[in-house]
Amino acid sequence: NTTGTQLPGTGGMGTTLFTAGGLLILCAAGAFLYFNRKRLFGR
Repeated sequence: NTTGTQLPGTGGMGTTLFTAGGLLILCAAGAFLYFNRKRLFGR
């Protein structure tokens, strides 16, 4: 048996940044809807 080529690394900092960015956008959208629900939904 011979050793093949080394596979590239996956994950790392990139997935953490995308997850944090997505959560930030989701929370911002939720806060926008929460604080503007009277104007948006006519209540």
